[in-house]
Amino acid sequence: MAEKNSPLLLSLNADLESLFYQRKQQGKTQNPFLTLDYGRRSAANESGAEYAFQFEQPVYFPGRKELRQLLVDNDSKIKEIQLAEANNSIRFNALRFTYRYLVSMGKKNHVKERLKRLSILESYIRARPFVTPQAKTDLFIIQRKILALRKHFNDLELD
Repeated sequence: MAEKNSPLLLSLNADLESLFYQRKQQGKTQNPFLTLDYGRRSAANESGAEYAFQFEQPVYFPGRKELRQLLVDNDSKIKEIQLAEANNSIRFNALRFTYRYLVSMGKKNHVKERLKRLSILESYIRARPFVTPQAKTDLFIIQRKILALRKHFNDLELD
């Protein structure tokens, strides 16, 4: 799911497609350039019509097209490696966040269970008919633990 929605992967795939078509283009001979110009020109106090015709055809040295194709092939190999790296990075981050979530949920459930047990102990001590100084101390300790656990629980929920 994360791989399908990643703009980085979409961009790298588009770059690879562009390099594929660029490689096909590098192997072909370019079309000639043809230019026609017409205008008026004045020189030495005389004016007249001027015509120009220009024809250009790029001529490649032997092996030059193949070298250009090899350069594009190397660029596409680099892009493929970058694509694989980005893909692995996205998968790694998705797994890391999943494990982090599961560990945090486990901690949260553990804290909930401890809060339940301490609340039961607190209610038991409060329900006793004769409150001794030792029971008051135990109650105070349990209440402090409950407060600390609630704070820890809130911190876990924020993560």
